Amino acid sequence: MNRKRAPATWPFVLALIVAFALDGLSWTPRATAVEPRAEQAASPAANSRPAASARQRIYVQAHQATKPHDWDEANFWDEPTALLDEIDNLASDCETGLWAAQVGDLVRELCRQQDWQSPRTALILKQLRDLVDANHPLLASPLDSPYAGNLRRMRYAVLRRIDLWELVPELAATRRGGGRGQMVSLSNGPLREAEAPANITRLLSDLERFEQTGLTDDGRDIVSDVSRLLARDETLAARTHRWLDWNYRNSNLRVVCSQQLMNRLVPTPPAVEAPVHDRILGIPTRGWSTSTAQLSIHMIPDPRTVRFTIEAKGFVLARTASRRDPVTVYSNSDSAYLARKQVQLTDEGLKTWPAEVEVSNNSRLRGIETDFDDIPLIGALVESIARHKHAESEPAVRRVARRKVASRVEEEVEAAIEPKLARLRQQYRERVVSPLEGLSLAASIIEMQTTDARLTSRLRLAADEQLAASTPRPMALAGSLASLQMHQSLANNICDRVDLDGHTFTLPGLQQRLVKAFRLAPEVLSEEYPSDLLIQFAPRDALTVRFEAGHIELTLGVAELRKPPKVWRDFQVRVCYRPQVHGLDVRFVRDGTVQLRGEHFGRDPQIALRGIFSKVFSHDRELVLVNHSILADPRLTGLAVTQCVLSDGWIGISLGVAQTTNQALRRVGPLY
Repeated sequence: MNRKRAPATWPFVLALIVAFALDGLSWTPRATAVEPRAEQAASPAANSRPAASARQRIYVQAHQATKPHDWDEANFWDEPTALLDEIDNLASDCETGLWAAQVGDLVRELCRQQDWQSPRTALILKQLRDLVDANHPLLASPLDSPYAGNLRRMRYAVLRRIDLWELVPELAATRRGGGRGQMVSLSNGPLREAEAPANITRLLSDLERFEQTGLTDDGRDIVSDVSRLLARDETLAARTHRWLDWNYRNSNLRVVCSQQLMNRLVPTPPAVEAPVHDRILGIPTRGWSTSTAQLSIHMIPDPRTVRFTIEAKGFVLARTASRRDPVTVYSNSDSAYLARKQVQLTDEGLKTWPAEVEVSNNSRLRGIETDFDDIPLIGALVESIARHKHAESEPAVRRVARRKVASRVEEEVEAAIEPKLARLRQQYRERVVSPLEGLSLAASIIEMQTTDARLTSRLRLAADEQLAASTPRPMALAGSLASLQMHQSLANNICDRVDLDGHTFTLPGLQQRLVKAFRLAPEVLSEEYPSDLLIQFAPRDALTVRFEAGHIELTLGVAELRKPPKVWRDFQVRVCYRPQVHGLDVRFVRDGTVQLRGEHFGRDPQIALRGIFSKVFSHDRELVLVNHSILADPRLTGLAVTQCVLSDGWIGISLGVAQTTNQALRRVGPLY
């Protein structure tokens, strides 16, 4: 499936990931502002990647030992253990038991098939697809049913596998010489006849391991397996990549914003009084004008882009005096205008159109004054002639006035909007695009659309060799004004590109690496830390993040931690954070104790390590998602975060009207 590359993604991403990637080094202390300090440079020795130690080689070899490399006709594919365990759990429920039992029996029978091109194999796949069809009576149950979430999660777990299982007969056909094209490898040319089935076996095995671990490195193995299976048949190759993109490289960031919220946020310009110095039809005109304006946002339905107009509606009230000897004419004029400036966001960036202005006006004659008013008869005659001339010229005067008001409004709209958009582009470049370029990450547009009530953007942040979302996202609450769903793959992809795996750092050296990776200003990470502590990260998945069961779980893999004279080796640090929501304020606080896992240290080393990491991941350090200036914005009065859920690898946040009860429902909705 072809995806469009976007320049970057949303600033929220970096706010979340940088906080976690800092390993607790620069999180905002509770009720304390962060003050910039000077950065400490790291020594080259601390940042260099060492040669693989014996311990690391054993770790990698043990990890790779689970991968099948030989073709076995009788054991083409092992049972998907994780999937079957979940199916068996559903089978024990009286409401879902029959459906789950049928699915489980078919999956197990499928795994026993030795001929993937047999009619029985095709029938099993068809029966499985019928069972997980969205129109199945059980799967079409209401969203608020107690088992709807589990059923939808299971449905997608089976669907993403079926899409691959249906491709296996064609991918494996090369072994029998009946394929439509020869298997090729991106790096090694044509595959030998016996290699293609072995590569399929490896793909199926790697897929199930990723389903169990969700680790970035395991996902990279799947991408590598698919690359080896590229076929000369372009159609089959496209279908294989479409399976990968659709099921395991889907959008990992979705942002929705309603027209109602955008209109809350637009400013209300104050009334402006200004002197009038003009010439209309060659006649000098002086006086004062009062201008008022009301800004609003209106969505333009578009199935492929984000498109809306900024509208300015207002009035210009003028009291003027026009002088042509020997007559002075006093007038009141009322002009109503409507200005529209269209804005469109596409994969190529932000595009704007020139403002369009419509004006209607009305003028009233307040009076006429002549130099002959004190002379009987002549004064009345001159005034009569002046009134007649004024009536004749009034249509032309209105046309000129409309043109002048339109020109003035257009200039003011452009002057008010374009500089702000230019400043926004610059900030976007500095805060989002540049850090992502430093990480060699690509943001691809999966979907952008605009309806008459809201705009939606679905993005994928991943390098070519990384996976993205693969599970159904939480549904935003109905009636929410804005919502955001982010998959843990986005956080893990960024952590992976920081390239901590196998590296050794001092704490100042780690700061230096983060500044360089994210292209940050040195003062951003300015806290001072002792340089005598040396940390060597694990060779794979050194830093991982999980969104699960209402918590954020941060796992740090450490190969060696050295703080003279003590040394600790081969352990993991796990810390959980739970959300706290108060109105618009969303923050994550540490939940429970710091967990240590390792086989090579006893109780006393655990106590010492726990003391070190309890300070790093202190209870007093919280991850605050919403800036204090936003919390104090009067335009957001009456709004609150109505949903904050963490489930199935997703964090879902909804913004809506504040309510008396907590409605943070955990609902699972469609992924696509």
